Amino acid sequence: MGGIRHTPRGGRRGTGATLVALVAATALTLTACGDATDDNGAPGTAPPTGGETAGGDTGGEDDTDAGDAGDAGGDAEEPSDEAFHDRAEDIEEQWPEVEPLASSSDELWRLEGVVEPDPSDTTVTALVGHGDCDLEWGARVHETEDLIILGGWSVEDPDVEVCTEVLLIDEVAVELDSEVGDRVLVDAVTGMDLLGEEFHTTG
Repeated sequence: MGGIRHTPRGGRRGTGATLVALVAATALTLTACGDATDDNGAPGTAPPTGGETAGGDTGGEDDTDAGDAGDAGGDAEEPSDEAFHDRAEDIEEQWPEVEPLASSSDELWRLEGVVEPDPSDTTVTALVGHGDCDLEWGARVHETEDLIILGGWSVEDPDVEVCTEVLLIDEVAVELDSEVGDRVLVDAVTGMDLLGEEFHTTG
């Protein structure tokens, strides 16, 4: 236990994604892609509100062990897992008094939540937020005896110069090495319990 696993979810602008307007619902603003986020939200979007619901298909196949790049579901190269690996180790050492990261990046960003699993489940459904300009996205997991640490990633489409300022949310199925049991599901960026009330009141 303790290895990093990668769960890809490909297909930019998939029909199953939930669109969350980050400006007025009737006034989507065009913005250049590639802007780095200054908060704990998904890259290229405004800050997430937390607690948003996601619809659509459940993605995630071909999990790999730590160190493997994995298949991002397309031609794009999956970002390095180094940031997630380092953060997961820090969370292990600091839990439960974990300081949140100052910002997100393409390699690691805040999840929008999880679908609450049963203790006997060996799969966790992560709600992964990504920008309209992203080509690929997915989730990573690091398991310990007491924690299940989860984080998202994305790959921006290099051919897109302008995109709408919206946050898309997809469900990504993440395979575990063992049953959930009584372990705590932790967001890698915030260091918070993904099922806790505090996580859904921060953004």
